[in-house]
Formats: sequence, C-alpha cells, structure tokens
Amino acid sequence: DLQTPLSANVEKLKSIVYQEKLGSLHDKVMATKGLAGWLCSEMNMKDIASMVDRAAFLAKADLVTAMVYEFPELQGIMGREYALRNGETDRVAVALYEQYLPRSSGDALPTDLVGALLGIAERAHIIVSCHKAGLEPSGSQDPYALRRAARCINEILWGMGLDVDMTRLVEESCHRLT
Repeated sequence: DLQTPLSANVEKLKSIVYQEKLGSLHDKVMATKGLAGWLCSEMNMKDIASMVDRAAFLAKADLVTAMVYEFPELQGIMGREYALRNGETDRVAVALYEQYLPRSSGDALPTDLVGALLGIAERAHIIVSCHKAGLEPSGSQDPYALRRAARCINEILWGMGLDVDMTRLVEESCHRLT
C-alpha cells in the first residue's frame, strides 16, 4: 500500500459503484469535495479551505488499499496513516480519520474543523442524494443510514458550536445534483 501514493488511489474509486442510482464512489467524493468547499466559503473559513479541499479529495482513497480491503474497520485510520507517510499535513491526515466521527451516538467528535466540515459535507450530500434517488428511510428500514447521518451532523454542530445554515446547505447540495 505504501508503494502507491494515497492520491493515486482516487482514480481507482471510479470503478467502485457507490449506489446504482448515484454513481461511483469517485462521483460521491467529487460531490462532497465541492460541497465542502462551498461550506468553507459560506462559513468564511477561507484559512482552512485548501486543507478541507485536499482532505475531501483523499477522503475515500484508503478504501481501495489492501489493508482496508482486508480490515474494513480500519477505514479512516489507515487513510490518516498513509497520508502522514505521504507527506500530507497533520490536519489533512487527521481529517481523513475524523470525517467518520462520531460513529455512533455519544462517540467522540472531530477535534479539528477540517474533519468536522468534511464530515458535515459528506453526510449532507448523502442525505440529499439518497432522497433525490428515492432512497428515503421507511419505518425501521434505513439501509443508507440517513437518520444516523442527520444525527451526526447535529452532534457535530452542537458539540463544536458551529453555526451552519442547514437550509442553505441542503439547497446547495440539491443545486449541485441537478
């Protein structure tokens, strides 16, 4: 895995179907990357925009590594480790792990805004794109974990004291899907 730069794995995501109606994992990464950039601009966080952009680009690159293929529970952890070994900044590397936080109710929150904004953008994109594709949760069925995604956004916002206009975030995500 270390013989190939993490960034080279992004291209491999084109061959992995994220969801039949929503395209490849690469499509999801690029949509999240755009939304994360918009979120930085919207929140006037231009000082971290380049780090958020880089972290969003690399966000799922570890999923095609041999280590994560063998041990899926290491997603994000290995992304962080590979990024550090590839010379990425500490904040970008940490964001590759922290984008997944919180994993469950009461779990740790991101410690840095780079991972927090990436996590918010990805979850917002998942919620909006799945609803657009008609994949809403019903009763006890929630195969795309949309309820969990919404709860995680809420926990990040409250826990980190962030003020995000959720209406504008959803509208922007919708706009980007058309």
